[in-house]
Amino acid sequence: MNEETKIGYLRTDMLRIITDRRLYIAIIGTVIALFFALEGRDFAVSVLYVFIAATGRVGFAIVYVFCAYPFASCFSEDLGNNYIRYALIRGNLKEYVRAKVVWIMLTAIFVLSVGCTLFALICRIWMPWSDSNIMEYMLSSCMFRYFLVEGPDVLWYTLYGVQQGILAGILALVSSYVSLFVTNKMIVLVIPGLFHQILIEFSYGMTENLSFFQLYVFNPEYKTFENDLLSFGWALILGLLCTMIIACAIYKKVRRRI
Repeated sequence: MNEETKIGYLRTDMLRIITDRRLYIAIIGTVIALFFALEGRDFAVSVLYVFIAATGRVGFAIVYVFCAYPFASCFSEDLGNNYIRYALIRGNLKEYVRAKVVWIMLTAIFVLSVGCTLFALICRIWMPWSDSNIMEYMLSSCMFRYFLVEGPDVLWYTLYGVQQGILAGILALVSSYVSLFVTNKMIVLVIPGLFHQILIEFSYGMTENLSFFQLYVFNPEYKTFENDLLSFGWALILGLLCTMIIACAIYKKVRRRI
């Protein structure tokens, strides 16, 4: 397997994603989901206040569905239309799975980061970036404070989407794995929100005294460590570990089905 073949898999999947309308539907859906999570309230204070209100409510889990929507079903689709056999002629199964796992994760991060950014920019049309009360609260606990203080403020929302997108990518990979067992697409799309709730219960129940293993690790509203780089790095490490575990499970299941 040469480098050109590896890049070929990545390039093919990238073109597949950016030419698929599902990517753009997912971004729009993420923005709508954030407004939906507000339940028609909290529109009069500041962008930061509204954003924190939206991400802190149950309805925010819907965004994980949209993050999985563009590409999480790629394995089941390729197996269903037999495209996988053509793809494997010019490579091998490990590189095929690796490329798709990479793009499932990156697509989820991209959708959430762009969605959060667009949501913030839309809200900015009729309200200020922040207010004194929410700013005081955020500066005492959140990550990426530099952008809230020095600006540009919109980058805070982009970085929020990137870090929270790591969790969205993990959930999308779980959805992709389930799609290899379940043919009903509606059930597959429900998986990210359902598994997120399971993780919440497991995270708080089993790691009560181990905060660096809780879901807050992926939430920039809280810092795992005092240093932002360490906190973000830890989120990346956990994300990579989860990604490798799920990728191995996907590989084994796909190998059995071809």
